[in-house]
Amino acid sequence: MKLFKLALLVVCGSLLLTVAKAQDAQKKGGDRGAQMQQQMDDWMTKQGLSDANKEKLKAVLQTQREKMMGLRDKTDLSQEQRREEMTKIREAGYKKIQDDKILTEDQLAKFKEFQAQMYQGRGGQGGKKKQQ
Repeated sequence: MKLFKLALLVVCGSLLLTVAKAQDAQKKGGDRGAQMQQQMDDWMTKQGLSDANKEKLKAVLQTQREKMMGLRDKTDLSQEQRREEMTKIREAGYKKIQDDKILTEDQLAKFKEFQAQMYQGRGGQGGKKKQQ
């Protein structure tokens, strides 16, 4: 009987630990989005963007994000095709930023570099890590 209680206690403890780890991972995922937004806000402030241009840039990025999220649901695309489509979406966003004069040429170049660093930091394909 004591062995049964001990085994039950171990199982319950393991279950609680698993739930706690899952909740912690979920919190960190939410924090990452907030952290990325803060980095973007800091970058825009550092570049001296007006409030109007900040809002325009955020709108372009939101449209990009929505289109990229839509690609995740397309199961008929290979990983390579999905990557190519994401690149096209990103390039279209850069073109809109340039055409609408949201950023100067210099700011756009810095923005592309900034985005590449952000993709690299989260392991995305947009900023492939350098070979050593």
